[in-house]
Amino acid sequence: LQRLDTFMDGAVFYMKRGNFPQAAFMLHQYMEIWYRNAELLVMGKERKCHSIKEHQTYIKDFSPELGRVFNMDRENDRELVKLLDNAYIGVRYPKNYHITKLQLETISEKARHLNSVVACLYGWILESTMQETDIPRKHIPDINSRNDAREVHIGKTSEEKQKKIFQDLRDSAKTSCSIEAFRLPS
Repeated sequence: LQRLDTFMDGAVFYMKRGNFPQAAFMLHQYMEIWYRNAELLVMGKERKCHSIKEHQTYIKDFSPELGRVFNMDRENDRELVKLLDNAYIGVRYPKNYHITKLQLETISEKARHLNSVVACLYGWILESTMQETDIPRKHIPDINSRNDAREVHIGKTSEEKQKKIFQDLRDSAKTSCSIEAFRLPS
């Protein structure tokens, strides 16, 4: 989530300064990471590529809502996803990459929608998992009970980290979540 926030902050930073190609690159990275995480969650395996179009195609049978962030039946959306995919290479290597402010704002809205859908998916799965596997804490082995003299400082306890992750995911899902978005087509 920190990496995602950093890429979105970078996109906003570059948009404000009028560096639209760099903002597009940041949005590309933001969306790619969300897709990869969603793929791991719903399919157990991420697609190893940098194409947003391919990620969207890869996941659409498992999450129709994630498979239509860009509607490939519309020419405008096909052009936007092409611009976004071209940003990955076009910005990093000297080429003639150009994107307008309006195109970038539209991609930004789609990125926020992707964020909401994946956050809802995580939240829904976390909630259903916690209800299904309500294992009393006493039945979970304590890894720290071993006779191990090494001391590793990790900051927050894993329970505190887990609570923080759950809260961050819940906060990311500011829109209403519907289970229908995650059902497979019949």
